[in-house]
Amino acid sequence: KAIGSARQYELNGKESDKTIASFFWESMVHKHSYVIGGNSNYEYCGEEGKLNDRLSDNTCETCNTYNMLKLTRHLFSWNPSAELMDFYERALYNHILASQNPENGMMCYFVPLRMGTQKTFSDSFHTFTCCVGSGMENHSKYSESIYSRGNDGSLYVNLFIPSVLNWKEKGILFKQETGFPAKNNIDFTIQTIKPKELVVRIRKPFWAKGAIGLLINNVKQTYTEDVSGYMVITRNWKNGDRLQLNLPMDLYTESMPDNPNRIAFKYGPLVLAGALGKETPDPVYGTPVLLTNDRNVSDWVHAAIAPLSFEMKNAGKPFDVTLVPFYKMYNQYYSVYWDFFTEKDWADRQTEYEAEKKRKSEIEKQTIDNFRIGEMQPERDHAMQASERSYVSDALGIMGREARADNYFSFEMAINPGTLNTLLLTYIGDDKDRKFDILVGGIVLHTEEWKGGITGKFYDVTYPIPGNLTDGKKKITVRIEAKYGKTAGRVFGCRILKQ
Repeated sequence: KAIGSARQYELNGKESDKTIASFFWESMVHKHSYVIGGNSNYEYCGEEGKLNDRLSDNTCETCNTYNMLKLTRHLFSWNPSAELMDFYERALYNHILASQNPENGMMCYFVPLRMGTQKTFSDSFHTFTCCVGSGMENHSKYSESIYSRGNDGSLYVNLFIPSVLNWKEKGILFKQETGFPAKNNIDFTIQTIKPKELVVRIRKPFWAKGAIGLLINNVKQTYTEDVSGYMVITRNWKNGDRLQLNLPMDLYTESMPDNPNRIAFKYGPLVLAGALGKETPDPVYGTPVLLTNDRNVSDWVHAAIAPLSFEMKNAGKPFDVTLVPFYKMYNQYYSVYWDFFTEKDWADRQTEYEAEKKRKSEIEKQTIDNFRIGEMQPERDHAMQASERSYVSDALGIMGREARADNYFSFEMAINPGTLNTLLLTYIGDDKDRKFDILVGGIVLHTEEWKGGITGKFYDVTYPIPGNLTDGKKKITVRIEAKYGKTAGRVFGCRILKQ
């Protein structure tokens, strides 16, 4: 819709259409985007500037960024600015490029940013989502927007990607050679039959904090900077002229807008991810955090031998990790965001962890029957029955099941006759605004109105079962029924507990 408004403005000049498109871009980029340039959690945006509690396996739908790049190009054509292309570069390298499996070309619907997660790619024969369709375009368009033609006939260099621009109207061949982002040197060579006056405008990226080196034919040059944030070089260019650019790249961090103690690592324009290996990390204690009172990351993160690779030293808890560009991370678990802890904070976390471990131990001792919902054999063992619109999905590596409006699923659970039995169901904070009935033996035990909770956190809810529903029985049938026009579940586990 925002892109449609942008196109309407270009056709009819209506200022309100321009306002819609511009406001949407500003709002999404500055108030709803994660560090990789993507936006949304479970396809929705929340309160402005509130991203800390919106980390899950379903962040950053790739179609959204596909369209944000389209919108950015419209806005740039009206009023060129380095800010627009800074965002374009961020989203291109850290979301679009990161959304494809380099081994088989498959694509991500969501790009997960939960700590200790992994990417899920499409299947070549059984997946055709919107993000597969737009994804086919995404990875064929890396040459798009490298250059732009100014209204004054100048040449805008927006992105640092090896390329050749054949500007027939000008009679100029403009060649860009670079190993960027692994290397920070960019060489431009001009070929022209006869000398040509040309204004070249090169984006001055926000991440280049040090002195930028600029040479023409190995002679150091000065430049002016225009109001759009571009370096301006005006020259009568001759055949074979060589323009050399050196952009300083440094390691730095970017915090969540609503939590300065949750950060991501960046190097130049690149977001770095921590490699956590191929085994599923413990969701409570096994995903590393940062335990240090030193906020200066250069004191405990150092460049490794491999290009664009960095090593933590004595800062990760429970272990240090290797940091690599997020777009290279595709075959193991990772973290993009990291929590800072002081020694005192960590002691408090350990206390919380031990309490959670004790709680789970007590539940295990009380368990009569444990049903892992969503797994094939356990569902068979517990006589699972489900209507047509009852679906299995996973969150944080744990399977769950839901029933859409006017549907259900049911299963059998073993009980301990003669004692008080309690039903325990596990939900997740990501799911909100759910209302459904929980029935035992065909009688409504409880009507659950699940409002949700913290994203990425599981919640155990218990329901005492009256004795008249269990007397003389060794098994009961539990039914989850959606009858209020809303989804029932997801339920990620079920237990029967003894008193």
